[in-house]
Amino acid sequence: MKLLVRTTIYMVFFNIILFITGGILFYYVFKSYIYRQIDNNLMVEMQLVRDEILHSDTLPDIAGKSRGIIHISLSDKPVRSAQVFIDTVLKTPGGDEVTYRYLKFLGNKPDGTGYFIGIFHSLEERKELLQVVTLYIFFLIITLLVFAVLMNYFVSRKLWSSFYKTLKSLREFDLSGMKKPLLWKSNITEFQELNKVLDEMMDKMILDFNNVKDFTNYASHEIRTPLAVISSKTEILMQAGNLTEDQMRMLIRIQESALRLTRINQGLLIISKIDNYEYAEKKEVFFGRMIDEYLDKLEDMLEGKSISITREYTGEPAVQMHPALAELLVINLLSNAIKHNIDHGIIEIVLSENSLSIRNTGSPLSAPPEEMFEKFRKESAHSESLGLGLSIVKKIVDFYRLGIEYTCSGSLHHIVVHFTSQEKKLPDES
Repeated sequence: MKLLVRTTIYMVFFNIILFITGGILFYYVFKSYIYRQIDNNLMVEMQLVRDEILHSDTLPDIAGKSRGIIHISLSDKPVRSAQVFIDTVLKTPGGDEVTYRYLKFLGNKPDGTGYFIGIFHSLEERKELLQVVTLYIFFLIITLLVFAVLMNYFVSRKLWSSFYKTLKSLREFDLSGMKKPLLWKSNITEFQELNKVLDEMMDKMILDFNNVKDFTNYASHEIRTPLAVISSKTEILMQAGNLTEDQMRMLIRIQESALRLTRINQGLLIISKIDNYEYAEKKEVFFGRMIDEYLDKLEDMLEGKSISITREYTGEPAVQMHPALAELLVINLLSNAIKHNIDHGIIEIVLSENSLSIRNTGSPLSAPPEEMFEKFRKESAHSESLGLGLSIVKKIVDFYRLGIEYTCSGSLHHIVVHFTSQEKKLPDES
């Protein structure tokens, strides 16, 4: 969820609570004000009637003295003084119920006799007024809530626009391009500090990237040169005719070790280049053609181990990849299936629009299959195995955000590369 949306949700939530609480308080305060005003009117009318009772021995004339209903009664005996305000309901001659505010007053005259005054004021008009005011307040609260939410949304959107523009620029940052994106300038102090930190971070990333890249290239070159010298010198020595059998065997081991180091150097260099995003070019590749071409080259090896191969092409994946990486993916998968296979084994290749499946026989694994993707991890004692083939495959798969599965059931190994995951954004896409 976006920060702006979450902020708006919080704003709506707290505003609703605030406005509802304020509305309820206003309702009861206004209702209390109306009741206080009615009670004051009842008291004024009661005092007028009481004054006439105190100055007369008979019932006073109450015509025109009240806007409500007045009941008066006199008593020959003293009564207990009381003054009570209550709400009550009276029925009209038509049978309708009407709510009244009722003042009940009991008092005594100077001669010791008591009197009773009851005054009723209708609450219907005030209730209608309270309902109308409450309705207006409700619509006012809704209007204020909508206005507050919209104002918060647009103000926040304006304030955060610099952040989103900076974020867009960062998405376009390609480390292999050695070019920093232009960060959006802002007059907000926090965003200025953020841009400064990001700018310094990108400078450091570019510097570290160049240092690692240069070190890898230099190291690979410096290792490759002495290995070439070792190989050439051993070949010269092997061509000499005065070598004993033990000396020849030692030279062969030296040459095999040099060739092995050369292949390890090449494998690590490939992994480093993938990590450094040096394979930015993308083209449409055809895996079926690559598989056929590579198997044709290894026909003698397959016949030597009597390996049976079946191929089933039901479709061609619509994948954009660097041609060299696509070829490496195919070569390493097939080489792994051939090198670690058994005599008279099988290899089943199934290629579809969504996946490449390679199933082959081989020795059972003593470790979880996923550990086979680690560098220099190998299950077979095969002298030609470097333990880098599946590691390179995993790097290529991760680089293009593909999916890969490796399962092993006894002596049957199964690797599946899923191409459907490439719908995710690739490293060089903006």
